[in-house]
Amino acid sequence: MDSGARAALEKHDYKTALAGFQALLKISPDHPDILLGRAHSEAGLGKSDEAYRDFERIVRQGLGAELPQDTAFLNLHNHAGYSTVLAEAQDQSRPIVNAQAMFTLPERDFIPEGMAYDATTLRFFFSSTYLRKIVSRSSAGIFDVFASADKGLWQALGMKIDSQHGWLLACSGADSPNMTGFQKSDIGKSGVFIFDLKSGKLVARYDAPPQGIHLFNDLVIGPRNDVYITDSDEGSVYKLDLAGRRITRLTAVNTFLYPNGIALSPDGSNLYVADEGVGIDLVNLQTGAVRRLPHPEDITTVGIDGLYFYKGYLIATQTDLHPNRVIAFQLSPDLEEIIGSTVIERGDPRMSSPTEGVVVGDSLYFIANSEQNSFDQHGHIWPNSKLTNTQILKVALPDN
Repeated sequence: MDSGARAALEKHDYKTALAGFQALLKISPDHPDILLGRAHSEAGLGKSDEAYRDFERIVRQGLGAELPQDTAFLNLHNHAGYSTVLAEAQDQSRPIVNAQAMFTLPERDFIPEGMAYDATTLRFFFSSTYLRKIVSRSSAGIFDVFASADKGLWQALGMKIDSQHGWLLACSGADSPNMTGFQKSDIGKSGVFIFDLKSGKLVARYDAPPQGIHLFNDLVIGPRNDVYITDSDEGSVYKLDLAGRRITRLTAVNTFLYPNGIALSPDGSNLYVADEGVGIDLVNLQTGAVRRLPHPEDITTVGIDGLYFYKGYLIATQTDLHPNRVIAFQLSPDLEEIIGSTVIERGDPRMSSPTEGVVVGDSLYFIANSEQNSFDQHGHIWPNSKLTNTQILKVALPDN
């Protein structure tokens, strides 16, 4: 989203770059990469006070690991408090490793995205974007194919268990050639697939409208038989009424830049939507109002893939931040504002493009290394020798 500003910065056209980054910050005011671009532009223009403020803010966000080696900020040492902030940035280069390795997925080219857990049968489920299938893992560690492309699946994405009906709900769509059996005619098609947990039979399928380009990416099930689905390519959220068996658009097209992870408050009144490059939005399901979820300036909510509600927290995998991290955002008593955060995992060497997970008890099980970027420009996957088996990690969640 910052290509023009970044290009200007690389040409040392600091004035143009600064204007570009300023415009981007109006869309995403706490994005660390955009703040860094502005800081570089300010430093290039000799605006050291402004550059220092951005430098400090990135560190306060907990993302200053690479700043001590950044030569653009060598002239900031005269600012009061710089040595303290620099020491904090240096400390942030140390990984936070709390997660326990649980198991790996057997196929290197699986390329997982979504994950779900059935507490009744103690099975985990994993969706594959490349192999267009969903597999289950039993408590004994046995993997079985649960659903595949012959059920109509394109890239298999976010999933949830509907324990009331005994169903697995899965998002699927085609927004790139990064899958087996790719057909150009499938681009923009997407749907929600509902499978019976016992038999694997396809119970129902709800497709996105034929008009436009869609990608049903993730979903959450509400307490009143309603399902809410992010459409990343359309920039909207859909509502699936399971009782009425119909799917409708809940928010207008382009309400969000790229909605991905989605969570719901326990009473079903507030919907939390992770707009990946922008932050978390709050959707009031009574009024339909959409607004950015407020948070302190030293917190950033960008770069989120998976998002989960847990005991007054929003748990998130921030896959588009460097280093990758798992973080718990503490919500206010009314659940409509972020008042604090705790980094649970950061810079774990086992983590590379973590995608989604699932809360089981008081822990988050999550996909640590999705291998999502293991394709060439034509959508051809790298050879197995260059791929790594996906690891599933388990990390304890905050105790209130």
